[in-house]
Amino acid sequence: MSRLQPALAVLALATGIGAAACGEEEALPDSSDLGGFLGLEDGASWTYRADVDTGAAEPEDLLAARFEGGGRVALRDNARWADGTDAGHLEWAEGGGLALVGWELGAESGSEPVTLVAEGAESGDSATRGGLTCTATFPTAVTSWYADFEEGLLVDCEGPGGLAGQWSFAWGFGLVRLQIEAQTLDLVAPW
Repeated sequence: MSRLQPALAVLALATGIGAAACGEEEALPDSSDLGGFLGLEDGASWTYRADVDTGAAEPEDLLAARFEGGGRVALRDNARWADGTDAGHLEWAEGGGLALVGWELGAESGSEPVTLVAEGAESGDSATRGGLTCTATFPTAVTSWYADFEEGLLVDCEGPGGLAGQWSFAWGFGLVRLQIEAQTLDLVAPW
């Protein structure tokens, strides 16, 4: 290797970074493409705290989550996946809109589809299913224990059952905060 090659590699890297930084900013999707708010990609995992405290989380207050494919996110009651036991799941419909097709959260479970955001909805629109009415606000800032996110989706659901409450999603990260009757989840780490 010549003495010039490392310098050329650094120059190429810097030029690439500069070109990427000067490129156009990626636009947030319209509601026909809400999948980026779920963050369901191969290998995706999250660590949540399952309490409403804002201090340091105790290990017993942490839940590990992992995308298993087919819209399913499994939850385990330990920060380390291998050490945890089953603590529920969320199963998301694949395709337009944002809908749960199965869930087990705390004492609540179900397999009837629940639409949080209808395909083609605009910010402020509501979706109603089975007495649960969910109103979406996007793009908006959302917050979690881990971080504040500027490119967020906030869904407020009202009605009977344990899914009523507030669902917060961040573009590219997925569910970052959940405060419903059946469960509290607050993102601690996106891994």
